[in-house]
Amino acid sequence: CLLFYLTISVYTIWAALSFIGLIISVVIIAVAFGFFIIHRFYLPSSSYMRSLSLPNLNSKLEDVKSQYDINDTTETVSQYGIPQVIIRLDDRILTFIPDNAQFATDINDYSKNFILNQVQVTGGDYKINSVGIGNSRKEVEEAFRSFHKCAEKPSIGAGYYDEDYVFIRFLYDQNDQVILITIANEV
Repeated sequence: CLLFYLTISVYTIWAALSFIGLIISVVIIAVAFGFFIIHRFYLPSSSYMRSLSLPNLNSKLEDVKSQYDINDTTETVSQYGIPQVIIRLDDRILTFIPDNAQFATDINDYSKNFILNQVQVTGGDYKINSVGIGNSRKEVEEAFRSFHKCAEKPSIGAGYYDEDYVFIRFLYDQNDQVILITIANEV
């Protein structure tokens, strides 16, 4: 009789642990699937870059140069003293910075590995969140109403940032029409 109760207790504990393990597995799979959906279809920075027919921010300079068969680049230094490499593609200007730009303290400390940090759109039919060059300030505000606002910066304007801290800035002319769009991981 005691053996019968011990056997039932062991099976009951085993069944309960199996059930708990099943629930944990389902939750893990659901969360992973949710992250996959969010990162595949929602992540704004990826969709911005796809709409510009460009690789993602943080792409390596050498990869972009080979992908677009680019030989012509301009090397410069930003107003903050950070080395930059600039590529012009039609109505898009790509700016690459050293991959350790946030941590380097001296010009000699910068890495020789450059990553895409900023894209500026100066024309064309490119749309970010349904707005592009020539749209009004009101249209931009409507399209980005669910984003966080960010302060204005000289020569690139004010704008918004998303949950990934990718900044989308709009520069307007005197008629409040977009003349420049800047997408950047700000340093």
